Amino acid sequence: MVFAPFILAALAAQPSPSLDGWKFQRKYTAKDVASYHCELELPNSGGSFASDIETTVQEVTESGATVLYKALTMTANGNPPTDGLPTLTTPVGKSGMPDKATITNGEEFFIFLGAAGMTTSEDIAKDQVVKVHWQNEKKDIVFDGTGRLTSSDEKAGTVTVDWNLTLTPMSDPSGTMKVTSVYSTKDFSLKSSEGYIAQGQFKVKFTVKRKT
Repeated sequence: MVFAPFILAALAAQPSPSLDGWKFQRKYTAKDVASYHCELELPNSGGSFASDIETTVQEVTESGATVLYKALTMTANGNPPTDGLPTLTTPVGKSGMPDKATITNGEEFFIFLGAAGMTTSEDIAKDQVVKVHWQNEKKDIVFDGTGRLTSSDEKAGTVTVDWNLTLTPMSDPSGTMKVTSVYSTKDFSLKSSEGYIAQGQFKVKFTVKRKT
C-alpha cells in the first residue's frame, strides 16, 4: 500500500440532553451501517488522498463495540492502490477510536475518521472543554488534546465541537489536527468534519462527510 508514507510525509449509554448539556459518549447499535467520504488535500494543488469508508457495528460490548471498517474506494492523486483495499475488525471504545488500526496499509484513514468523530464519556455543555488521550494497540500513534462544544442546533439535533489535537506517529515528527466536527445528539455519531492536519508550516486540508 502506497498511502501511509505519502500521508505521513504530507503531514453504552444513550446520550441525553439536560439543562447542563449532554453525555458526550458514542452510543452503538448492533448492525448499524454508516459510510463516510474522507479526504486530505495537499496545499498548492499538490494532490489529494481520499477514501470512502463503510463501518458496520458487529457487536455492542460493555466498553463500546466491535466494528468492521471497509475502505470501499481509495485513491492517491486519483490513482487506486496497488495492493488492494484495507478492511479491519477492531474494538472501538467510547472514544470512537479504532484500537487495532495502524498508520500503515491505508488503515490511517480509519484512524483519521475516528479522530474526526472522537468522543469522551464526560458531560459536555456549550463552551465546555474536554480532554482526550488515545493510543492504538500497536502504539505507533498517539492523540492528545482538547475539544470545546461551540454550538448546538436543537432543531437539527446536532452539536458542533472544535478539536485541537496533537498526533504523534512513533516514526515521524509530531503534528497537529485542528478540526470542527458536527455530531448527531441521538447517538453522537459523526455527521461531518472539516479542518487541517499539519506538520510545521505544511498544512493538509482534511474533510469528512457522512454519506449514509
